[in-house]
Amino acid sequence: MSKTRVPVLIATAAAGGVGYYLYSAGGSPKVAEKQFESALIPPLPFTRANIPSRQATPIVQLPKSEAKSVIPRTLKDARRVSS
Repeated sequence: MSKTRVPVLIATAAAGGVGYYLYSAGGSPKVAEKQFESALIPPLPFTRANIPSRQATPIVQLPKSEAKSVIPRTLKDARRVSS
């Protein structure tokens, strides 16, 4: 007998996951596979609702005091989107 129960626990969790998706799909393996794949794919960060409009004011036209606050915020947003 093995000393650890980790393989048994992993196999039990995997079987439970398969059983859950099969049960929620009504027993159809193809539907269960599609549901599982859709659960793995994260939603896209951009949708039409949160894409910035093209009507945004260019930074060049902003006063210097506003530009100082806009540039770091833009860089922070770019880093957040890229990660």
